[in-house]
Amino acid sequence: MQLPERFESVEHLEEVMTTPSAGLVADLARVSGDIVVLGVGGKMGPTLARLAKRAAPDRRVVGVARFSEAGLRDSLERHGVECIAADLLDRDAVARLSDADLGRRIPGGRETVERLVRGVAAHDLYHAGQIQLIKRMR
Repeated sequence: MQLPERFESVEHLEEVMTTPSAGLVADLARVSGDIVVLGVGGKMGPTLARLAKRAAPDRRVVGVARFSEAGLRDSLERHGVECIAADLLDRDAVARLSDADLGRRIPGGRETVERLVRGVAAHDLYHAGQIQLIKRMR
């Protein structure tokens, strides 16, 4: 892909950044299932979700985030990304995810969203334990 000499607007930049390569289109065609982007409200999330939807327009792309930025959810939905508002650090929000949401497989792998959420929780607990050990060493 040849980059333009300059970007005329933010929209032009986003258009270029979300244009999928032939390789990405082919890679996504080889895997089945929904595409889930956790943290779709972060710095890279909106671009990644739009890129995935453009690379696999017939596939379901689901973005999960708190959606604290005004207008982000509407923008993603206009581009065909389904949105689920959830704070994955909020136990009640995670509990509200449906079995279907949790049972979705991550494209290209055997992991489900549930296993990924459990991994994030275990990771956070591991670091919380490290912090407590460091505090005791003082």
